[in-house]
Amino acid sequence: MSSPAPTLALPDPPQDTSDSAPRRTGKGSAFWLSFIAIVTSILLSALDLTAVGTALPTITKDLNGGNDFTWVGSAFALSSTAILPLSGALADIFGRKPIMLLSILLFALGSALAGAAQNMNMLIAARTIQGIGGGGIINLTETITSDLVPLAERGLYQGILGLTWSFASGMGPPVGGLLAEKASWRWLFFINLPLAGIAFVLVWLFLRVRTPEGSMREKLKRVDWTGNAIIISGTTLAVVGLTFGGVRFPWSSAQVLAPLIIGLALVVLFVLYEAKIPREPSIPWEVLSNRTSFGAYLGTFFHGITSISIIYYLPVFFQATFGASPTRSGVDFLASALVIAPFALLAGVMVQVMKKYRPANYIGWESGWGTKWSPPPAPA
Repeated sequence: MSSPAPTLALPDPPQDTSDSAPRRTGKGSAFWLSFIAIVTSILLSALDLTAVGTALPTITKDLNGGNDFTWVGSAFALSSTAILPLSGALADIFGRKPIMLLSILLFALGSALAGAAQNMNMLIAARTIQGIGGGGIINLTETITSDLVPLAERGLYQGILGLTWSFASGMGPPVGGLLAEKASWRWLFFINLPLAGIAFVLVWLFLRVRTPEGSMREKLKRVDWTGNAIIISGTTLAVVGLTFGGVRFPWSSAQVLAPLIIGLALVVLFVLYEAKIPREPSIPWEVLSNRTSFGAYLGTFFHGITSISIIYYLPVFFQATFGASPTRSGVDFLASALVIAPFALLAGVMVQVMKKYRPANYIGWESGWGTKWSPPPAPA
């Protein structure tokens, strides 16, 4: 039997998290300070993710990166994805707060190393460390919000997190382009250090959660090390194949097909392993076998592919094809970034008022179906 998830040190925690649960009112300072702490943490990760794209051509030119520029984004995405199951399991076993603090520290370390990078390999390694921290921050932000807020109220607060992410999406590209053009792209990473310090202090002081009981040895034994090794290896190989495909090697080459096929096979093996073997799996089979949860994961998968591709592709496209400056490409990206913010909050309000998640999802997917993007006119 697995140990229960840590409970929050907040007065009168909600017992019923179903949609029919009554709304809680009069949340105290402990709740709001905890929520501010996680909002600051997600802002930190989102700003870095969205700002790098506009500065990427400048970074690649300065470090003589060539075709390796794709790994600046892929290294972050790879490590942040691979760490998700492990970060969630560690948060359940060791507690939310220490894992969140560790994630912020890793993100700050990766930022410092990225800002000091002397070559492309060093930058890619630093982005990998950043991704581990960033993935932990994103994962734990969602987890802690679910702990703090009952299901009936969760849509509104998830909308606030979405609004925070959208705010970062709007600020990130112009800031990244401005720093790359007027100052130095290195400040794009160094500026994360004071932000990480603020997030660390807020989480340390105000995130009030209980730490699960048990000795360090007992907790280490509970971690599903084998399962996490399988999924980390699988996602790594799959992303390597996807990154190489069509850039360094043809899609039909063994250098692309071998890691891609082996990686996907390991992902399938991970699912089967989690369903049958560990006493305390990183991802319980009940979650994967639930139709609602699986549908949400599938939607997140396709949404992630689309959104991350846009974040990294469009600024490079504007600069390489239309000759836009880094700052101009960041401004051009605002048309996409700033629209997200009001609709993220609106979706949260819809869920809060209607007590249903499906309408917001229907509208979101249907509005994006069949849309066509038109590039801006080339400069005279």
